[in-house]
Amino acid sequence: MSTQTTLSRREALRAATLVLGGTALTGGAGLLSLTLPATAEARRALAFAEADFSAEHIAWLDAVADTILPDTDTPGARAAAVGPFLALMVTDMYTPAEQAHFRAGMDAVEAYALSTEGMAFMDLPAARQLAVVEHFDAQQHAFEQDREDGTMAHPFRMLKELTVFGYFTSEVGCTQALVYVAIPGRYDPCMTRDEDDRDWAPH
Repeated sequence: MSTQTTLSRREALRAATLVLGGTALTGGAGLLSLTLPATAEARRALAFAEADFSAEHIAWLDAVADTILPDTDTPGARAAAVGPFLALMVTDMYTPAEQAHFRAGMDAVEAYALSTEGMAFMDLPAARQLAVVEHFDAQQHAFEQDREDGTMAHPFRMLKELTVFGYFTSEVGCTQALVYVAIPGRYDPCMTRDEDDRDWAPH
């Protein structure tokens, strides 16, 4: 008698990552989009249903992500639902030790905001939120310079990398922050590009 094994999304992504040498998480946006939604509405719905984070924590992650990638001439991280994406990725892809490390980083950001600003991060004006984020960004840069092989990254680096990855694999990031052509036209082997031109979105 045969038995059928059902893989969780975490197991499927981990298996794909091993097979593809990490491209499922670092460069395989198409593969990831098969398992994690790209639209903001779907990301939020899935996160609230399946992520091991409270609604308050997801809103907090959205706020930090939006400080890293705010609205400019294109929508920021909150519009792309990067907070829910972070919650899903940490829940589905991180080991218990990595999850604890990530959450300790969240606690450190909140504790620093309270001790230096006298307010919770979510209650700070945008300029002071940025000051808190810049403090931890400088901290993670210094930490990474001396980090030994095999040790976990600084938790703020984990958050920042997932923020960038989540944004540019979202519908908002691909179609508004990047150059997106749904049906590519002719192939141009050499195109003149200005320094400030946007990069191409993956297809």
